[in-house]
Amino acid sequence: MSYREGPGEMTVTYCGFDFRVRFEYTPEEPADHYGPAPYPGYPEQLEIHEVLIGGEPIEDLLKEEVLDDLAEKILEMRN
Repeated sequence: MSYREGPGEMTVTYCGFDFRVRFEYTPEEPADHYGPAPYPGYPEQLEIHEVLIGGEPIEDLLKEEVLDDLAEKILEMRN
């Protein structure tokens, strides 16, 4: 499964729990160092908007480290 820019949704198993994660993904944009308008580019980004278990939002209950781990797992799962 690959993601293009825009909203996405994925189930991620983390610490034995299945989290349904809704997020916004922006792919990497390479730098252009040459030419009349050099551009620094930027790395890919994934912003989590909602984390659900059993349809209930729980993102406010999760530590920032857990949200970072979920985002990292999503980035690893994409092709």
